[in-house]
Amino acid sequence: MAQILDYGSGIIGDLWPHRLHPLMIAMNNDQFPSRVVCLGANIMHSDKGVAAEREVADATQMIAEFPDGSSIYMVGATVNDDGHRM
Repeated sequence: MAQILDYGSGIIGDLWPHRLHPLMIAMNNDQFPSRVVCLGANIMHSDKGVAAEREVADATQMIAEFPDGSSIYMVGATVNDDGHRM
């Protein structure tokens, strides 16, 4: 069941559409994914004891599989300057 959040959807709804759509255009893919799995976690607790715990994950991974057999894997974090190193 999806979690209803008070202040937004974090990286998934705020930033990833700007990355995901160009990838789908480059792949010439106009289909909706047939299967998607996503997970996230709050791995940085620098505000613990100072502010309320964040509702939105600060590190997230997603795999989207499409009917034609292609897939997109995205990884993102909002807690560092360097991003994920691959």
